[in-house]
Amino acid sequence: MFVEKVLKDRYLWVLAISYLFVYFIRSGMRSWLHFYLADVCYISAAQAAYRVSSMELGGIAGTLLSGWASDKSGGRRSAVVLAFLVGLTLTLGAMPFIPMAWTVGPLVDIIMVALLGFFINGPQCLIGIIGCEVTDIRAVATATGLLGWISYFGAALSGLPLTMSIKAYGWSAYFGLLVAASAICFLILFPLRKLRPDHHKEADAKTA
Repeated sequence: MFVEKVLKDRYLWVLAISYLFVYFIRSGMRSWLHFYLADVCYISAAQAAYRVSSMELGGIAGTLLSGWASDKSGGRRSAVVLAFLVGLTLTLGAMPFIPMAWTVGPLVDIIMVALLGFFINGPQCLIGIIGCEVTDIRAVATATGLLGWISYFGAALSGLPLTMSIKAYGWSAYFGLLVAASAICFLILFPLRKLRPDHHKEADAKTA
């Protein structure tokens, strides 16, 4: 059961690898964004921390909207994830320009960080749901465990490369790595853009 329904499931492995990159990005943002804001905006650690807390507020909206949009699209959740990844990539690419907007006030970075939370929480929410929907019902819990294990592995992987890139090349390298991770995640998921919950079952039925 484990080998046939989980380890040999090509859809599940595509989702798992994309999940790794989602958690790589999320963990990287949670670990370093407050340091970035404190450094480039010349604010205290406490001020940076409350600005970064807006990421979770944006994440609430992203989770709700992504779920609603994927239901309204007839279950094409991968397409919704791809749309959120485009938004995430663009927002990450815009983050280095925050110091230029600092004269406007703290609202700019609060909004930008909230947008990061909005766009990362959509994929974080939906990829796990897609995994449950495309997996044989007899192996859903096992498949979910595999997705969870790989996602946390991605979170663990973010520490060393991001730390080394910041120390060696500064914040531009940090955001460059996050943008690259988001773009790679998009490319990995793109072949599943038309996937709906019934597609996997139809494919299984044809090979049975």
